[in-house]
Amino acid sequence: MTLNRQTGVRVNELLCPACKSKGRASAERWQCGSCEADFRFRVLCDVCDGEVDRIRACGGFEEYYCNSCRVPKSKFKVIFEFTD
Repeated sequence: MTLNRQTGVRVNELLCPACKSKGRASAERWQCGSCEADFRFRVLCDVCDGEVDRIRACGGFEEYYCNSCRVPKSKFKVIFEFTD
């Protein structure tokens, strides 16, 4: 199993671990728009490494919440993890 982590970017700016092209996330999967590689996709807390909940609101607002730490998380602080 290959593990790749990215941080400091928005979901729509994530790059494919295989070819470095942009793709798209849906639920727990992420697919590359170029090479069509398919990965399991998780969003993790930068402090405790636990999975976080995605909070979306109108106007494009997107943040995350860690249930373990019980604090909101910036989209630039969370860790995006890909596994194949």
